[in-house]
Amino acid sequence: MAEGGDLICVSNFSTATLDVPFESSQVNAGLMFAAFTERIPERGTPVRLVLQLVNQETDTVHTIAGKPLA
Repeated sequence: MAEGGDLICVSNFSTATLDVPFESSQVNAGLMFAAFTERIPERGTPVRLVLQLVNQETDTVHTIAGKPLA
């Protein structure tokens, strides 16, 4: 859907475009992840986001290069 603006979530939101592949809480007290604040760029800093699919059995990284992921 992506109508809510939630692109990548580390908690299970129904509006997420990409979500973690396991059940996780939306309640602040139950959150499992914390931001690595020392590495967050200042607001307005241009960034490049690269998403890679990794086969967990073989550790093979599949990247997007104009072809479907195999």
